[in-house]
Amino acid sequence: MIATEAERVYHRLIVVADPKTVIWLVDDAWHPVQRAVGTLDTSVLHGHYFVELGAAGPHGVAYPVELFSDLRLT
Repeated sequence: MIATEAERVYHRLIVVADPKTVIWLVDDAWHPVQRAVGTLDTSVLHGHYFVELGAAGPHGVAYPVELFSDLRLT
């Protein structure tokens, strides 16, 4: 069964780093979802994600995030 728009639940994710740090949000299949510099403030669907810091992009050490409610990381 495919979820309708009304059944989809989005959660706010805020990641705060140093002002010049590049922040990558990637999904559990390692596809880039969003990129920001300094602060990532977004709303995404419930699920498993990874947060990676650095200009090189999603290729190094990543921090796993299971998003099931609003979350703020620093």
